[in-house]
Amino acid sequence: MLFGSFILKNTSMKNVFLFSLSVIFAIQSFSQNNPPINWQLMDWKQDGYPGISIEKACNELLKDKKPLKKIIVAVMDFGVDTSHPDLAGIFWTNKKEIPGNGIDDDHNGFVDDVHGWNFGGNAIHGTMESVREYVRLRTRYENLKDTAALVDDEGYRYWKKVLAQKEKERNNFVQDSKTVIEKGDPAYWRKKELGDDPYKNDSLPSGNNNIYYKRPGEIHATCIAGVIGALRNNKIGGNGITNSVEIMPIVRTFGDEEWDKDIANGIRYAVDNGAQVINMSLGKYLSPQKEWVIDAMKYAEQHEVLLVAAAGNESQNIDSNTLYPFAYSNNNIISNLIRVGASTYDSTLVAPFSNYGKKTVDVFAPGLKVYTTSIKGTYFWFAGTSCATPMVAGLAAFIWSYYPSFNYRQIKYCIEKSAEPINDLVKKPGASERVPFSSLSRTGGIVNAFNAIKIAEQIQSGRIVINESNY
Repeated sequence: MLFGSFILKNTSMKNVFLFSLSVIFAIQSFSQNNPPINWQLMDWKQDGYPGISIEKACNELLKDKKPLKKIIVAVMDFGVDTSHPDLAGIFWTNKKEIPGNGIDDDHNGFVDDVHGWNFGGNAIHGTMESVREYVRLRTRYENLKDTAALVDDEGYRYWKKVLAQKEKERNNFVQDSKTVIEKGDPAYWRKKELGDDPYKNDSLPSGNNNIYYKRPGEIHATCIAGVIGALRNNKIGGNGITNSVEIMPIVRTFGDEEWDKDIANGIRYAVDNGAQVINMSLGKYLSPQKEWVIDAMKYAEQHEVLLVAAAGNESQNIDSNTLYPFAYSNNNIISNLIRVGASTYDSTLVAPFSNYGKKTVDVFAPGLKVYTTSIKGTYFWFAGTSCATPMVAGLAAFIWSYYPSFNYRQIKYCIEKSAEPINDLVKKPGASERVPFSSLSRTGGIVNAFNAIKIAEQIQSGRIVINESNY
């Protein structure tokens, strides 16, 4: 899942996920039976499961075609298990770097970044943003009492939001957070373990080149890599969306290690090293240096890089409760961001934990019980908008591999227009009322590779023209 740490329990084939954003909460299996492996790639009408129709697209539209290019997809997350046999050969390699010589051979500022970069280095401590902001602001606001004047004060209103978020996340506080509170330094662990000031806006690369997972339950990034690119039709595990992909790990940029500085620098690293898609199964409701991230997103936009971000897992309408990274800056839309909610494998259609928003969530994609790779050669039934996001990032890579001359606007158009509005009534996440599924996102539907390839063909032939002025 996304947003902060998560705890995993396995009980036979039943999985209980404990995630944390503002509260740690559980998502249990809806039934004793799991859906078919690879349901997320199936076609709703043809197979009876509301997947994204990858197999139908391959079998009917692309059977006489071959991908023309491998697409680099950066994954911003925890560490990843690159040794999984079902992920063999899919990880990006920086061919300009000589492994292990301790020299920055390509002069990009990162020493021995052969397969990506670890912005958190060997740090083992982390805290949530609500704790960091509480410590940063408490001497200014803690002893103030509500007054009419303060209610209208923007800084004080933000402080109240910090307090509310801190209260929601109180169950996630560990000794690391308590130490930060006691020391009165929001960046205490960061400075101690990395020697880096996260509140200083510089592009100096903290961390090291160790992209591998470190903590026992740290399966998140490996799950995402499998959703995108697990080896197809190799008779083990499940299938990813495409093998015409190279995964670029950008790690320790997730959860309690999700600093705005690292997100911004991670985006820039991905762009500068050739990524065309960046998977961001992350997010938070407090972003003190949000402009740094927005500037990096604009940098990606200028370099034709598509960003795919998770909608979040709190059953909230994020039209009214801003989730970062945010697609708007001073009323200007950042055009290269797609935000993704989670859909299901059955008639419920929308995952009960998924955030939604008619303005700020663009599409839905399968995000419940998706069978994918985990650490140490194992597999896992993955869930969350963290799972739905790489479905869309993988779809972007899938389309781009067949149409490498497309720009990001054309790829985004194919993805969003493939999601046909679904007017079936569903239970609104976090509420008892039933609403049209189409009311929960901007496009109103679930992404569909079969539709997307048909649209791509029309763009390729010139029957549809997509440019900055019309999309």
